[in-house]
Parts: sequence; C-alpha cells; structure tokens
Amino acid sequence: MRVSPAVRAAATRHAQILAVGSMLCLALLPPSPTPSLAATPPLVAARTIQGFDTALASVRQLMGAPVAWPRKLPDSRPLFAYAAGPGGGSRRATISFDRTADCHGAHYCSVGAVSVSTDPIEALRNRNGELITRRLADGASFTPEHVMADNFPAELRWTRADLTYTVSWSGLPPGKAAAVLAAVKRSTSARAH
Repeated sequence: MRVSPAVRAAATRHAQILAVGSMLCLALLPPSPTPSLAATPPLVAARTIQGFDTALASVRQLMGAPVAWPRKLPDSRPLFAYAAGPGGGSRRATISFDRTADCHGAHYCSVGAVSVSTDPIEALRNRNGELITRRLADGASFTPEHVMADNFPAELRWTRADLTYTVSWSGLPPGKAAAVLAAVKRSTSARAH
C-alpha cells in the first residue's frame, strides 16, 4: 500500500510531537529514588495531609455508609488529598494523595490512593498471565509495584464489613512494600465512622 508524502510527513510530525511531549513530561516529574537504595518511608498521620478531612467527609457521603479509614500513610513529603466519586457499576470512593493541590487525583502526579468499594478482591496477573497477587498471613491480598502498559503501584486489599479497602502507593522499596502497606492497614480505625 502506497502512502502519500503528505500523510507520511503528518505522521512524522505527530511522532515528533509525541516524543517531545513525553520528554517534557518526564523532565517535569521529580526524580525518583533508586528503589533498592530507598529508605522505608515513615508513616505519618493522615489528618496532617492538606484536604484529608474534607476528602474523607466526601468519601463517607459518596458511600452512604460509615467507612473505616487508615490513620497513617507512608509518605512524609507534602501531599494534598482529593476525593473521587463512584466509578463503574459499584459503589466506590477514592482519596488520592497528590504532589500538588492542582492535581485532583490525576494518575501522573498521584503518589498513592486509598479506596473503599463494594467490588470483590481480584487477583492480578502480569502480561504473561502469571499470578502476581499473593495472599498475606492476615488474609489481605498484596500486589507488588509492576509495569504493564503503565506503571502500577504496590497495592494491598482487604475486606471488612462487606466492603473492600485498597491502599496503593508508588515508590515503596520493593522488599518492604508489603510490610509498609500492612502497617497502613493496621492503622485503620477499629470501627467505621
């Protein structure tokens, strides 16, 4: 099939624009620590994160029921909390923790998230079909940070009172991610509010 010179030129310009845009996006992101050298992040009180109380009130309203919520999160850098509403066919609410107040939960600048939903826990598989989610001793499901078409942060899921809780956080040291997220889970309030 012959492609006209005008179409070929337009495709080349489009590819150049995408390449430059990708480089600009990468240049704007803060540098990530080398995972093997990164220290275990401290757990900080969730209520100290700007916008957390407002976001938590939104989550409770979106769910229409009391929810338990972690009181500690794995990041000591300044973060901003943003609540997102239901997605899909289930009841679901998420608080994203972002680097800037203008991020509003956008994937590219979100550090982590905590969500509650009526969805069941699903085991995840990588591109080769291999199971990458494992069950921890306390019954929670852990999925390590992994890359498929995008980067997916480490994630811990558990159920409580017919609700599924998920905490996901990027940049955790690979050998310590499960322990850090389990500590976040243990900080969850004893009763729903």
